[in-house]
Amino acid sequence: MAFLLHFLRPSDLFIDIGANVGSYTILASSEINAKTIAIEPVPSTFENLIDNISINKMQEKVKALNIGLGSKNGKLHFTKSLDTVNHVVTENDSDSDTIEVNVSTLDSMLVHWTQYY
Repeated sequence: MAFLLHFLRPSDLFIDIGANVGSYTILASSEINAKTIAIEPVPSTFENLIDNISINKMQEKVKALNIGLGSKNGKLHFTKSLDTVNHVVTENDSDSDTIEVNVSTLDSMLVHWTQYY
């Protein structure tokens, strides 16, 4: 967090990959006033992220995406109930505690979403 406070500027675009509930997103967009793209693949955590963006009145500064990022577009399986240690699992290891999420590459996501900033 100190790194963000020291180096991030209001004119910057901050990409919060694996945003969780948005601690860094809030710091970047509320405190520093930078624009942020917050990426969170787990739907229940994404809902909390959206709530935090709303509570902090940052809808104009933050674009939140409920996707994962990877080396190619597609789908991956994630654990869903491990809080901050949710992670990718192989299809062979997936069970009732996993969800399938859409995955995009960072490049394709940036090409699509930076046009709005």
